[in-house]
Amino acid sequence: VVYYKLLMPNKFTGWIIGPAGATIKAIQTKSGARVNIAKGTEYSPWTDSRVVSISGKMINVAKAVAAILQEVLSSNGPKGDAANEREMILELLIPDMSCGLIRAGMTHLEEKSGAVITLSGKEKQIAGTNE
Repeated sequence: VVYYKLLMPNKFTGWIIGPAGATIKAIQTKSGARVNIAKGTEYSPWTDSRVVSISGKMINVAKAVAAILQEVLSSNGPKGDAANEREMILELLIPDMSCGLIRAGMTHLEEKSGAVITLSGKEKQIAGTNE
């Protein structure tokens, strides 16, 4: 089982949850992954973001992440080609011990994906965690 956490601005979480939870249920059904969003009163320290936890087999987690990002893109502003050109910041919570592995392959990941990857220092670590 793979566990994946991302920080999602609170303004987007309603779109992911959907009316009466319909969107999040559909994402879970289509992907086969479990998706949990922190309660509306549980923000990540010093942010307006909530933690979205995704768990399951690696392929299922990847499908759920893709569905979540697609939901945010399709619900937030320009549609079609304009949506594909927009910038989006995705913040992942990564255990401290995994950061070395990511740092080692960062250049390759950036070249292959076209994304810009930045690892935050200890100063942005969430208090009481190793993330």
